[in-house]
Amino acid sequence: MMREEDRPAKRPFTLVVSGEARRHGGVVQKLLGPSQVDLYDAIDIADLMAAVQAGRADAVVVDSDDGEQDLLKTLRMIRRVNAALPVVLVARRASRRFMEGALRLEAFCIVHKPLEREELLIQLRRLVERASRGQRTDA
Repeated sequence: MMREEDRPAKRPFTLVVSGEARRHGGVVQKLLGPSQVDLYDAIDIADLMAAVQAGRADAVVVDSDDGEQDLLKTLRMIRRVNAALPVVLVARRASRRFMEGALRLEAFCIVHKPLEREELLIQLRRLVERASRGQRTDA
């Protein structure tokens, strides 16, 4: 029988965060638990995609001021690499077309700007809790 100390340590949940959402990273990590969540600050979309392609991300927060189409383009790129990766989109506004596209591409949720820390925390806590219970996070 395997002893507790012989079991491999549970890897923290790695959250890749971009854009304005990066400013809230410290609070997110503190509230969700520094031993449970490892934050990776992506300095731009290329950095975010590198983390996704390397398999380092358990979830991603995509925040861009470049508009709805760029958010959907980034989500499409993520889906080509990992179809099941939970993705939170942060958008200034959300047109019906954008919402339909995000749903079609199975975004975990959409958080609106101006970014409210509490709203972001609620969604991230929901995402981490589902992942820790082994549930699909795209439901």
